[in-house]
Amino acid sequence: MNRIEGFALPFDITKMNRLVDLIYENGPLLSLYQSADDYYLFCWTDCDGDNNRWMIFRVGFESLRSYIYGKQTLLDLLTNNPDGFVRFADYCGKGGFPTTTQSLPTKDIPTDYLPEEDSYFSFEITDEIRKIVSPNSFKIFVPEKEKSFFLSLVEKLGWKSTAAAF
Repeated sequence: MNRIEGFALPFDITKMNRLVDLIYENGPLLSLYQSADDYYLFCWTDCDGDNNRWMIFRVGFESLRSYIYGKQTLLDLLTNNPDGFVRFADYCGKGGFPTTTQSLPTKDIPTDYLPEEDSYFSFEITDEIRKIVSPNSFKIFVPEKEKSFFLSLVEKLGWKSTAAAF
């Protein structure tokens, strides 16, 4: 594996929820996670005899949709991610917690870890994926005292919603 000389940033992987494996071939290669209102892609990058290395970066909802529907490449998502850096996590064995994590500016990612120029999503868009990237799948925070007004507005506009989505 390439030697990564990054920097430490607070990052609690244990608070992330795996939503779906976007690419799976004898194991996950690209997985979508969520933490609070943020989406993260975990991209399998490298391995040695003991560890699997994952490159982790935040991605916006619209960029994620553009990638899934073939309008953006994985390389675009990576190099234009909202943070300007990626995290690398080395995992030993199946599951568990990473043995090491480091952050690195996107400009310093080793070139053999970068996706190809034409890294468009060319896999089946499963119902599980479609449900996540549907334009109707996002949630909006509405203060409790404003919920009834907001729900009546949503109803007047003919949008589909449930009070549980707010």
